[in-house]
Amino acid sequence: MRSYPVDSNESVARVIVLAMLADGGIDPVELRLLERAEIIARMGLDHDCLTNVTQEFCEDLAAYGVYARPGQVGLDPATIDLLLGEIHSPALQANLLRAIFAVVHANGHLTGGEAVVIGQAMSRWGLELCEERPQPQERREFSPRPVAENCLGEPVRAAAMAARAAIGIKDPPSELAGANPALSPPRRH
Repeated sequence: MRSYPVDSNESVARVIVLAMLADGGIDPVELRLLERAEIIARMGLDHDCLTNVTQEFCEDLAAYGVYARPGQVGLDPATIDLLLGEIHSPALQANLLRAIFAVVHANGHLTGGEAVVIGQAMSRWGLELCEERPQPQERREFSPRPVAENCLGEPVRAAAMAARAAIGIKDPPSELAGANPALSPPRRH
């Protein structure tokens, strides 16, 4: 895999493309979401950058003989970790995690590959679903609100719990879940 400078537009775009390809292909609804929700612009990217990085990423996947089956990431965890490792800024990590959640939730269901990407991002970057962390203003600010105030609701909470389970992270202890409803497992009806 080629490398990009830390926190560069290309490294950010590649993580977004990784999230889109995590289920084995780019879904048109994901592309519409990127446009409709202005995720590309909010992350400081433009369409040319995203297109170029998508092409380069697909070339890298082909060159390294990585073929994804539907519903699975075609990369091993160490490679995913390497790609996520190009994002160092805590504010950028939090904003990029929100963008990943939005992308993988665009079609209304979470695949195993998407859960792996979410889980590894949360683990690598030390982020929880809803935690309070001050965010300095950056040009890639996805939302001016802290992570805890920008939780994405029950579907994302369920996706996060599935992602944590996919990489072997146990649910938060019940005393934490009770203290912070955002950490609670999804309610079953």
